[in-house]
Amino acid sequence: IRFVGHGLGLELGGPPYLQKGSQARVREGEVYALELKMHTPEGPAGLETTVAVRPSGPAEVLTPIPRVLTELPL
Repeated sequence: IRFVGHGLGLELGGPPYLQKGSQARVREGEVYALELKMHTPEGPAGLETTVAVRPSGPAEVLTPIPRVLTELPL
Protein backbone atom coordinates (compact mmCIF):
# COMPACT_ATOMS: atom_id res chain seq x y z
CA ILE A 1 0.00 0.00 0.00
CA ARG A 2 1.40 3.38 -0.97
CA PHE A 3 -1.11 5.59 0.82
CA VAL A 4 -2.08 6.37 4.43
CA GLY A 5 -5.77 6.81 3.80
CA HIS A 6 -8.58 7.04 1.28
CA GLY A 7 -12.07 8.36 0.93
CA LEU A 8 -15.17 6.32 1.72
CA GLY A 9 -18.45 6.56 -0.10
CA LEU A 10 -20.51 4.35 -2.33
CA GLU A 11 -17.43 2.17 -2.82
CA LEU A 12 -15.48 0.68 0.08
CA GLY A 13 -12.32 2.55 -0.90
CA GLY A 14 -12.00 5.39 -3.33
CA PRO A 15 -10.56 8.78 -4.03
CA PRO A 16 -9.18 10.91 -2.73
CA TYR A 17 -6.14 8.84 -1.83
CA LEU A 18 -3.99 10.40 0.88
CA GLN A 19 -0.42 9.83 -0.17
CA LYS A 20 2.88 11.61 -0.69
CA GLY A 21 2.75 13.92 -3.68
CA SER A 22 -1.05 13.90 -3.93
CA GLN A 23 -2.85 17.14 -4.73
CA ALA A 24 -6.02 15.81 -3.03
CA ARG A 25 -7.51 17.89 -0.25
CA VAL A 26 -9.29 16.62 2.85
CA ARG A 27 -12.70 18.32 2.89
CA GLU A 28 -15.23 18.93 5.61
CA GLY A 29 -18.20 16.57 5.61
CA GLU A 30 -16.24 13.72 4.00
CA VAL A 31 -15.37 10.38 5.58
CA TYR A 32 -11.94 8.78 5.31
CA ALA A 33 -10.29 5.50 6.23
CA LEU A 34 -6.87 6.11 7.79
CA GLU A 35 -4.62 3.08 7.59
CA LEU A 36 -1.51 2.04 9.47
CA LYS A 37 0.27 -0.78 7.66
CA MET A 38 3.44 -2.48 8.82
CA HIS A 39 5.51 -5.48 7.87
CA THR A 40 6.53 -7.95 10.57
CA PRO A 41 8.59 -11.15 10.39
CA GLU A 42 5.26 -13.04 10.50
CA GLY A 43 3.81 -11.04 7.60
CA PRO A 44 1.92 -7.78 7.04
CA ALA A 45 -0.38 -6.30 9.67
CA GLY A 46 -2.64 -3.30 9.62
CA LEU A 47 -5.09 -1.12 11.51
CA GLU A 48 -7.77 1.03 9.95
CA THR A 49 -9.70 3.87 11.59
CA THR A 50 -12.65 5.67 10.02
CA VAL A 51 -12.95 9.41 10.63
CA ALA A 52 -15.38 12.15 9.60
CA VAL A 53 -13.96 15.61 8.89
CA ARG A 54 -15.85 18.25 10.87
CA PRO A 55 -16.19 21.98 10.08
CA SER A 56 -13.85 22.86 12.97
CA GLY A 57 -11.71 21.02 15.44
CA PRO A 58 -10.35 17.49 15.13
CA ALA A 59 -11.90 14.83 12.96
CA GLU A 60 -14.55 12.66 14.62
CA VAL A 61 -13.39 9.07 15.06
CA LEU A 62 -16.15 6.68 13.95
CA THR A 63 -14.41 3.35 14.63
CA PRO A 64 -15.65 2.01 18.01
CA ILE A 65 -12.51 0.14 19.10
CA PRO A 66 -9.85 0.79 21.75
CA ARG A 67 -6.92 2.84 20.45
CA VAL A 68 -4.23 0.87 22.24
CA LEU A 69 -1.85 -1.63 20.66
CA THR A 70 -1.36 -4.81 22.65
CA GLU A 71 1.26 -7.43 21.89
CA LEU A 72 -0.18 -10.91 21.93
CA PRO A 73 1.98 -13.98 22.57
CA LEU A 74 2.41 -16.28 19.59
